[in-house]
Amino acid sequence: MAKAVADQAKAVEQAVAAAQGRVRAWIAVLDLIYNELLRSAAAIEPTPGEMDPEVDLDRLDEPTAVRAVLHNVAESHLRPAVDDLQTLLGEGEP
Repeated sequence: MAKAVADQAKAVEQAVAAAQGRVRAWIAVLDLIYNELLRSAAAIEPTPGEMDPEVDLDRLDEPTAVRAVLHNVAESHLRPAVDDLQTLLGEGEP
């Protein structure tokens, strides 16, 4: 029984080490996607309606909505994911 527990602990340790070994590659992929989303969002120029103070901001036009979603996904989802993964490597804030 003790050997089975030790074998299971060793297998878990190896799986954790393997995952940590791939973290840098995952960070690189997520950073690439993050930068591409922001680049795509920046390429969409503000529309005239967006610049109008009378515009109903609850009803965005398509270009504004697309730009907002791209930016939101990058900043609210990918950036925190990268930060969390960097923490695993001791490179991010605790």
